[in-house]
Amino acid sequence: MQEVYVITPIIDTTINSNMPLDSFDDYYALFIGKYLNKAIYRGLLLFDISILPSNYIVKKADLVLYLIRNDYKNYAKKFEVFRLLDSFNNKTTFQTQPKTYEKSYSTFTISNEINTFINIDITSLFTEWYKGKHTNYGLLLKSHDESINSLIAFFSKESKEKSYIPKLKIILKNPNLNDIIYFTKSENEFSSEAYFNMGNKYFEYKDYNTALKFYNKALDKMNPREKYTPRLLFNLVLTLDKLNRFEEALNVISDGLSYFPKFTDLEYLRGCIYEKKNLITLAIKSFKKCIDLGEPPIHFNFIIGTGSYNAYYKLAEIYFNIEDFEKANYYCQETVKIKPKYKKALALISKILFKNQKEVHYIKNKIESYFDDVLKADDYIILGDIFFDLKKYSISYEYYLKAKEIINTSDHLSFSIGMCLLYLKNYNKAYDFFANIKKGNKYDKALYNMILCSILNNNLNLANKLLNKARELENSKYRIVYNELKNLIYNKKANPLSYDKTESAEYLDIIFEVLDILLISSTPEVFEKSLELLNLIDNDEILLRLAKLYYENDFFSLAYQEFIRSIKIFGKIDIEGSKMLTNCMIKLRKF
Repeated sequence: MQEVYVITPIIDTTINSNMPLDSFDDYYALFIGKYLNKAIYRGLLLFDISILPSNYIVKKADLVLYLIRNDYKNYAKKFEVFRLLDSFNNKTTFQTQPKTYEKSYSTFTISNEINTFINIDITSLFTEWYKGKHTNYGLLLKSHDESINSLIAFFSKESKEKSYIPKLKIILKNPNLNDIIYFTKSENEFSSEAYFNMGNKYFEYKDYNTALKFYNKALDKMNPREKYTPRLLFNLVLTLDKLNRFEEALNVISDGLSYFPKFTDLEYLRGCIYEKKNLITLAIKSFKKCIDLGEPPIHFNFIIGTGSYNAYYKLAEIYFNIEDFEKANYYCQETVKIKPKYKKALALISKILFKNQKEVHYIKNKIESYFDDVLKADDYIILGDIFFDLKKYSISYEYYLKAKEIINTSDHLSFSIGMCLLYLKNYNKAYDFFANIKKGNKYDKALYNMILCSILNNNLNLANKLLNKARELENSKYRIVYNELKNLIYNKKANPLSYDKTESAEYLDIIFEVLDILLISSTPEVFEKSLELLNLIDNDEILLRLAKLYYENDFFSLAYQEFIRSIKIFGKIDIEGSKMLTNCMIKLRKF
């Protein structure tokens, strides 16, 4: 179970090179960076982590600061976090400051942000303190390049606004007994089950290489009669699949089925792996065998429906992808017989009908026939979701409005209607629906969609007002991306988002969320401008991700071009990308 701890500093202070003998411990702000080509400011903070429980697993540690000053907003400024090698106190000055470890532990970038929270990941530094590798003397914040003007300031612990004072937010996980056994027993004392449990821990943390190590050790000592053995085999296959070690996974499946012939889930995973490897005939054979086997005994059953509707649906997907729409439809029908109103199957039936060039009215009636005679609000929402996923936004909008007539409003429904209208380029009405969402888990995205509507509607003043409101939200990276998007679309200078590869990866996901919307909701000219966001980060997956975005929206020629560029420039292509590239070549007749 994860536990969140938030602690405030016991000491924080600023030091100033222009006043090397003065201390500033009682000041309301922490200054960092260079000011007017003269003074260099640095910030020091110390948190008492001895109050935390010991021997827990560190999941994450963020230094959370509230930015109140940013003197040089016209360019990005990089700052660093260093580990102190000696103690400091509230009278420390620039002249008496403690030394730091030579390498920084974290970096963060400030562009034009102001009056917003800044989250700095210091997990690696905190973990070393927590595990006792290094004494916790505190940390130092400084500009990466102290030769350029870069002054910023955060509230200190002396601020009267207590919600804005510095915080260290830590997520710890209480280890179970097997974690403790791992650290206290010698390796020879481990049982197969202990290794299995450790593998599960690392699998949960997505450390698949370490999980594999423990699962293999468990396998070496495995007794097929033990209750956990089916789960061990299942998890081992999942791990190998995550690592793209497909041949090894197939070998484990074969061995597992020799022990447990009715283990349908393993056969299902075999079909999925064959499908990934593009061994379509073998995949079909596996999924048909799943149907013959039926649902497995309860102690072998880890995926619902492997012996019934899920196997039928996988067959429907395969036949659809090879454009055998008759068989695809047959297996879809078998799927919904077992699981009525199954959204994925109904969506695939809709795709088949569109591929067969059926009239829209016919398709709507056909899909509605899978529901009760009198449609309920939930039915209309499912229908809306189906056609939304098919990018048939006008039809989706109609169904959502019918649901709204019954249940009046809900955040989910307002958001869905807003998205339809955004994709239909009705920015004013889309804005109004997003504005209905005042709180909850849809609020952040609704606010950013309102910003997008304002930008696309050429309402710069409103966009700026909403961007300022977005400073209240915890994840500042979204606001930074949307602000630079605004600059690009209005032909203003855009600031780099990050030069750091790790931080750039975080920005990459946000950028592609935006591009995914803009590809449909904006004009080609606006989308071209928005692509410049990719030049504001340092990441070698940008072309691969762009190719996939084009592919998923049926722009096969553009997708093909970007796949080729990704391979030539970055040497980047993955299994999914390879399949997409092959399909592009088939559709474009490149063979």
